[in-house]
Amino acid sequence: MCACTDRLSGLIGGGACKQAPCAGSTVIAAVPVQAKDQAAKGVVSGAGGVAGGPGGWTLGLQVGGFAMEGNSLSIIVGRAVRGSLLRISLGLRRLAELFRSTQELIAVLQRPKLLVTPVVWVQPVTKLGQRQMTLTSSLWDGTATIQGVRFSASCSPEGFDLPVHVTLLAEFRGKPRAIARVDINGQRHENRHKVCGSLQFSDAGVTHFHDTSLHADIEIAQLLGGSLGDLPIARPIGDMPEDFSKAMEKCGELLHIGNLTEIEEPQWQPRQFPF
Repeated sequence: MCACTDRLSGLIGGGACKQAPCAGSTVIAAVPVQAKDQAAKGVVSGAGGVAGGPGGWTLGLQVGGFAMEGNSLSIIVGRAVRGSLLRISLGLRRLAELFRSTQELIAVLQRPKLLVTPVVWVQPVTKLGQRQMTLTSSLWDGTATIQGVRFSASCSPEGFDLPVHVTLLAEFRGKPRAIARVDINGQRHENRHKVCGSLQFSDAGVTHFHDTSLHADIEIAQLLGGSLGDLPIARPIGDMPEDFSKAMEKCGELLHIGNLTEIEEPQWQPRQFPF
């Protein structure tokens, strides 16, 4: 990596770099970025000419283009060295969280949303120990895809009377985390944790809703950090239909997703009983 970013302030405005490996090059772009929000991750082909310096400074020599993929910005830069132009891909990955409070997660839940369709069930690979069919989708608001938010569903291939999980996910610390979930015919949930407040020790039953709004008094880092388990508070659902399509409609009402009925009912397989 080039050491010239230690003297970046003296290079802005066309100053010549005197440090190896970019000695003699002219600095034509010096972009300040906040260290807490972004970090540079370089993949260099040939000699370097771009570096992340102290305080989050990023130095570019000859900008040749850029591309956006997900939350990452890739900038293509180049520098003439002995008559040849070297290309460097510099990825700027946003480190600042998309969601900073539990109230923002509640807003995600309550925001009207739609699946990006079509969606298909993926069969489990039994030799890898998988037992559940899964389905995932991005979500959109009718105009654009909602950044950092996804939908997930899972169920047994053997029937709707076995556990089904319908989940709203949001990105937190670089990983998808459940922020709301409907459990149908799942494990009994008894709200044992003290953060459950007035619902502590109440029985939510085997079909229940882990409503984001029930977690409003829990800080986001505590809620999604793992110390409380996976969404510790749930309320019972007493009117979940037994018909798959109607159940998806009910889940859509709870998660504010308008087209969950477009999820096709899986082709259930014959129940296998151990002998």
